[in-house]
Amino acid sequence: MQENSPIKKRILQVLDLKEITRYEFYKQSGITRGILDQNNGISEENIAKFIECMPDINTHWLLTGHGNMEYGRPTNINGSKNIIQTGTTENSAQIIDGRKNTTSNKSAAETNELQTLKQQFTFLEKENHLLTKENDLLKREIDLLKREQQSK
Repeated sequence: MQENSPIKKRILQVLDLKEITRYEFYKQSGITRGILDQNNGISEENIAKFIECMPDINTHWLLTGHGNMEYGRPTNINGSKNIIQTGTTENSAQIIDGRKNTTSNKSAAETNELQTLKQQFTFLEKENHLLTKENDLLKREIDLLKREQQSK
């Protein structure tokens, strides 16, 4: 049987550290209940939801396991508010704070769609950057191995 992906394991580490139950996390993030219990990978959409819900978590660490877990406390900008006692933030129009959204449903849906696309774009940019670095490292390693082979 396949084990949880390394990214899922790191998400579970975050939840344990912040003392957030899976139920609370699913409710806050919008990730379908049970995703973290399944023995398989995690989708880009769910990673983006996690990043939105936990902006203080270092995405490089989340994806690779390298570096620090947290960036540090995020600052409140553009009407953000605290959603849990650990200092993470999320836009104020979320269900979590119990307030009704005052904009029209269409406008809210468009805003959410735009926000999701921005998150996916940011995630893909970071992933591209990491893959480019990894590619460069592999090229250097290949060059070193070739030079070693030639010197024998």
